[in-house]
Amino acid sequence: MNQNIDNHGCGCGCNCRNKCGCRCCCRGPQGERGPQGEQGLEGKRGPQGERGPEGKRGPQGERGPEGKRGPQGERGPEGKRGPQGEQGPRGEQGPPGEQGPPGECECPCTSQGELVFNGGLESWSASNAPNGWTTTGNGITSGVFRIDTPGSVHSGNFSAGIKNAIMSQVVPVTADCFYEFSFFARSNVVESSLIATVDFLDSDGDIITQAAAIEIKQGSLSVTDRVFNYYRVVTSKAPPNAVTARITFTASTPGNPLQYVFVDDVSFNGL
Repeated sequence: MNQNIDNHGCGCGCNCRNKCGCRCCCRGPQGERGPQGEQGLEGKRGPQGERGPEGKRGPQGERGPEGKRGPQGERGPEGKRGPQGEQGPRGEQGPPGEQGPPGECECPCTSQGELVFNGGLESWSASNAPNGWTTTGNGITSGVFRIDTPGSVHSGNFSAGIKNAIMSQVVPVTADCFYEFSFFARSNVVESSLIATVDFLDSDGDIITQAAAIEIKQGSLSVTDRVFNYYRVVTSKAPPNAVTARITFTASTPGNPLQYVFVDDVSFNGL
């Protein structure tokens, strides 16, 4: 039995040097690859390997469109008030508003009205007795006389001619009130003088205090017909216990019976 030499080392026992008589030793050129068969069933997935290191962060993408605004949440507690800022400049003054209705006032001082009775000296019970007034004098060289001479009357028909005498009247007053005392006077002789005073009296008629005084010295009174001087003064405040006030005129003239101090239009009212 001949021993075949397997030059190709395929172990088939044939000599393939000169001819290919052995199927296992002589390989021809590879033919074309046949079509791939169907994929077999997928095997079980092996265990997951360990996580590799995290890669570098990529660049940030463009910002997407803003979503719809959600509902407003509840208001939180109010914080502490901060320090007050500096005051700003003052703005321009606006136009004045409409004037309101006049107020009503009931003042016990002004509501009394005129307090002198027969201040115009138009009412006389006798030639030397003006109604409402108290007078002194003997009726000849002294006293208070009714005067109807036109140049010696300030208003109306009569005035009081006072000659070395006193003419006075007591009027009611209200405590804590001020009063205005006024009158007109002139004379027909330069040497005449006149003192007019106001005294507050208590309920017994005693003087509490002198409220006002006007002293007209010789040469100060007008001696021109129809030209009267006007005198006015505001009293001090009536004391709490004041009930009345006494108005007094004291006139001095020379001895001539026809020389007088003429007084007219006496007024006393609350302020």
